[in-house]
Amino acid sequence: MTQRLLTLLFVLVSLFGNAQQGNEEQCAAHLRHEKLLITDPVYKRNHENAERQIQGILQNITINGSNGAQAQIFGDTLEIPVVVHVIHTGQSVGVGANIATSQINDAITVLNDRYRKTPNTHGDANGVDTEIQFVLAKRDPDCNSTTGIVRVNGSSVTDYADEGITAGQGSGAVELDVKALSRWPATDYL
Repeated sequence: MTQRLLTLLFVLVSLFGNAQQGNEEQCAAHLRHEKLLITDPVYKRNHENAERQIQGILQNITINGSNGAQAQIFGDTLEIPVVVHVIHTGQSVGVGANIATSQINDAITVLNDRYRKTPNTHGDANGVDTEIQFVLAKRDPDCNSTTGIVRVNGSSVTDYADEGITAGQGSGAVELDVKALSRWPATDYL
């Protein structure tokens, strides 16, 4: 189950990378995901299997996190709590890697538009309304109120401030070292 959620999270991160694309470089997570889909048949097969399993789970889902974080069904729509971890290098909110809250909200909106096939948006294409709505988490793992956005200074991780996370070649920080800065239970949050 955790592996499936991690795969879904990786796909969502890829979507966030596209949502923030503009004239900037693509997110390394998206580039890495796309490259692995092309070059690694085992990764591609696991990704496709995870997608099928997620769809099966969503058809029979009852999620209830132990700490008050829970996916809820409203009518025919499944609402899933999301945590966005912003790993910056000491900038003020809205500067550089410490992206503005409005950018995060815009990315969640684009994600929901795509999953809900909202007319006159990026989600208005071939496909169906998945009846899944993503919302920023309202409770943290200790059941305290939260905005669903966690901001962490990652400059303490070797090479992160200068190079970011390594995208498989060249220099950069080790991905697991960066992720260790901010972890929430994958069983309760996406």
